Amino acid sequence: MRTLSFLCFALALPLSLTACGDDETGTGGSAGGTTSSSTTGATTSGSTTSSSTKSSTTSSTSTGMAGCASVAGTFDQTLSDVSWSATVSPNIGGPDPDYVILVIPEGTSGTVELTALPANLAACGDTESCVLLFEDFVDPTPPARVYAANGGTIMVDAPVVSGFASGVLNSIDLVEVTYDNGTSPITAVPDGPCASIAAMAFAF
Repeated sequence: MRTLSFLCFALALPLSLTACGDDETGTGGSAGGTTSSSTTGATTSGSTTSSSTKSSTTSSTSTGMAGCASVAGTFDQTLSDVSWSATVSPNIGGPDPDYVILVIPEGTSGTVELTALPANLAACGDTESCVLLFEDFVDPTPPARVYAANGGTIMVDAPVVSGFASGVLNSIDLVEVTYDNGTSPITAVPDGPCASIAAMAFAF
């Protein structure tokens, strides 16, 4: 699996991110693009099917925000039982790579509506599904910017179990965010940059 020490420690994501310290190459993934996916299951709001935790942060529309960088890529790395990553293009900052991180709690299925920023980064994979974007990230140096989704949907084909998940991201809006630590509230950077993902499929 890809080593993302910054993801594991600086962001204080759940201990279920078992890739911490593992430098082996992961397997799996699916092509990005505009492939759609049909799903069954209940609709949720950025959380597991049994939880409705949401942030009060102002949300954006789910159809894309004007003037935002549009990125796409292929999910090709399993980071843990509840998280996966994709290298995306075009680069939205400098020449270093940008990554989309998808985090979905185990047991989640159906349509996950991302209507607000996550309550905090520690909630990602625990009580909330999250889509993050790391700009100019070369581990272990922190990324130049961190973005989080506050609009769009994650379609999950079947309950997430032990790192196995498939579905598609649709109309994802991301804004630059700031935070003090993994458990502190996430807030959008005023007048900060933004990004969007039209559609990206995942299959692990």
